[in-house]
Amino acid sequence: MITLIYFFCSAQVVSASTQVRLDGHQIIYRGGLTAEANSKVFALYEKATVKPTLLSIRSPGGPIDVGLALGEWTHQQRLDVRVDEFCFSSCANYIFTAGVKKILGKDAIIGFHGGASSDSFNMAQMNATLTRIPAEQREKVREDVEQQLKAYIESNRKREADFYQAISVAQKITTLGQESVYHIYQKTGFRGWYYSLDDMEKLGLKNIHVIGGDWNPERQENRYKIYRVSLENI
Repeated sequence: MITLIYFFCSAQVVSASTQVRLDGHQIIYRGGLTAEANSKVFALYEKATVKPTLLSIRSPGGPIDVGLALGEWTHQQRLDVRVDEFCFSSCANYIFTAGVKKILGKDAIIGFHGGASSDSFNMAQMNATLTRIPAEQREKVREDVEQQLKAYIESNRKREADFYQAISVAQKITTLGQESVYHIYQKTGFRGWYYSLDDMEKLGLKNIHVIGGDWNPERQENRYKIYRVSLENI
């Protein structure tokens, strides 16, 4: 059975082998966001005699509800969040934004590509998968998945809005790159966008610290197919 999660969890491939471990004062999370990996994080924290203060994450993202669960928990525990390499999709939306202190490696990328409040969603993965389904079943499967997607998004919209209100970050951080001025990027294969440090701060992301040198995400634009969104252009 084709699941909604397959189509919606991320523009990147979500790894089935996510690794979670405790290392001193930090919890290390490597891979796609999954409910199972989140449960390991929560259990490690509960069992720790000295509670971790930092979540170090490298993730292509995952389902909205799974990202929200980890982001809400990160905010509740008042953890710092560190990204040395990349944090995309739901990782950017809900994990990086939730950190008390947000620590960036000089080559780190925080990549957004939509959220529960988006007006439209990239259905390329679904369309590609449908071509492998017998033609006589294709339209029924498409209708079923679209209905599931609509219900899934609706069930998470208020939760997402409440989350951003709680962390004092503008919810539009997840959708600004979908404005018409940026459609050319979406038509030419770009997967998402990033913001400058100043614009992230204007959107409510306070207490960002860059380590290892000057942060220069422009170096990663072609590698990760992301574009910069400037608040001056909106």
